[in-house]
Amino acid sequence: LWMKYYNLPSGSGGITSMTIFPSGNIITTASDGIPPDKVYLMQTDSSGTLIWEKIISDTTGIIPISLDITHDKGYVIAGYNDYSASERDVYIVITDSIGDTLWTTTFGIPNSYDVGHSIIEASDSGFFVLAEMGADIWLVKLNAQGDSLWCKKIHRGIPGKMKKTSDKGLIITGTLSFLENNDMYPFLIKTDSMGNFPPLPLSINELSDKKN
Repeated sequence: LWMKYYNLPSGSGGITSMTIFPSGNIITTASDGIPPDKVYLMQTDSSGTLIWEKIISDTTGIIPISLDITHDKGYVIAGYNDYSASERDVYIVITDSIGDTLWTTTFGIPNSYDVGHSIIEASDSGFFVLAEMGADIWLVKLNAQGDSLWCKKIHRGIPGKMKKTSDKGLIITGTLSFLENNDMYPFLIKTDSMGNFPPLPLSINELSDKKN
């Protein structure tokens, strides 16, 4: 029905995450791909016409992946800070309703490849972050100021996305991996509001017993 183009400085970047307001307006993140990489937050109307854009980071290596709207109509973004080919940290930024940055934080395992794949606001105004840290999937809970409250390792593998459920828990997607082989196994996990979930298989044999 329509297509719109946006005037980022380079064609090497692009829109990396998106969500839609009940009104139909669209909020997106974008990266221009030119060092120092600028990260943009852009809001359009329901027809894709640009309403405003803000540069929320001009630090080399910041890549946004996930975006959520907060209860006060601000925005929270997760992604990573790319220090080198072998080291990244999870990167989180929260803004107000017009895209002005309120705070940022980073976390991860030293000398490893850490990426924030999904972020959503919790019912207590904190945040759940689904992250890849090292070779493992982690669920991290932050408070409203970005301080870490707890983190739980889910399994070896690659995280996907997550959604809140009506009981304040989460549905989490991703792929499990095992040291015995290189195969990947899609999964869904249901957690409670504290991120608790049933024990996951530790081996291929255990997985075979639990497959649907």
